[in-house]
Amino acid sequence: MRLLVMPKTKHYSSYITNGASGFLLGLRDFSTGFFLTHSLEEIRQIKEQFPNHDIFVSINKMIYDEEIKTLQEILLNLQEIGITGVLFYDMAVLNLYQKLHLRFHLVWNETHMVTNSRSLKFYQQQGVDMAFLSGEITLDEMLAIKDKTNMPLMVLLSGYPPVSFSKRKLINNYYQFLGERPNNELVIKEPISKQEYLLLENKDGTQFFYKTILNGSKPYLELLRHNFDYGVLQEVLDHERFLKVLSLFKEMQDKKGTDKVLKDDQFITKVTEELGSNDTSFFYKKTIFKVKKNEKS
Repeated sequence: MRLLVMPKTKHYSSYITNGASGFLLGLRDFSTGFFLTHSLEEIRQIKEQFPNHDIFVSINKMIYDEEIKTLQEILLNLQEIGITGVLFYDMAVLNLYQKLHLRFHLVWNETHMVTNSRSLKFYQQQGVDMAFLSGEITLDEMLAIKDKTNMPLMVLLSGYPPVSFSKRKLINNYYQFLGERPNNELVIKEPISKQEYLLLENKDGTQFFYKTILNGSKPYLELLRHNFDYGVLQEVLDHERFLKVLSLFKEMQDKKGTDKVLKDDQFITKVTEELGSNDTSFFYKKTIFKVKKNEKS
């Protein structure tokens, strides 16, 4: 399994040194949910610095008619740069990919919709050759998809799982209401469940994340055994702690099957200590939403 980092700093060499196979980068003005986004020129420089590593770029926002021409130029530039692939949400990206006969990998990344092998096979017929699986399906469901498709698959192993996106500028509106200076980040708490959410705002709207770090160390061991293609680690810790987590994942991968490998439980314990979380999200529980009964009705 190749490990992709969603970086929060520009210390790119440190990620590679500690085991990253490459990067999943946000593109400025065309990505949502990234703590750090990049211009085309910055992506070019990263590719030139690491020519033999994977460079994926996320274009995961809704595209408007007036942005189509700019998007076309961006896609042509990304191909010229020589990136590994583009993750897409809006069908405009797929349409232009087909129209322009582009050659980089195209990765279906429609957040909560990438949940079954039939949909993957349909997109594969349209020229899509990779997929980023939804974080709201179980590990068993991921393994079943792996068995039923030949598409390379990506899985989020650590970070803040995405919940939803709103076109509204919720954080800016909130601070305006308070008469305070706005920020682009805010943590809120749901009063009944006490679950905290991180809100991250840019010019396109507001991204919601679970403010609980996903710990994918245990499912990672099973994903390795089934030869999954890409694991993604989003940097939400301080930089040095994140590098320790990254190096642990890499060490477990490199030494698997040798007598020098960390025991499985030791690996899980060490990762859990660094992350400060043992939350496995939906890896081991089905996504079931029920309407809460109103006792007063």
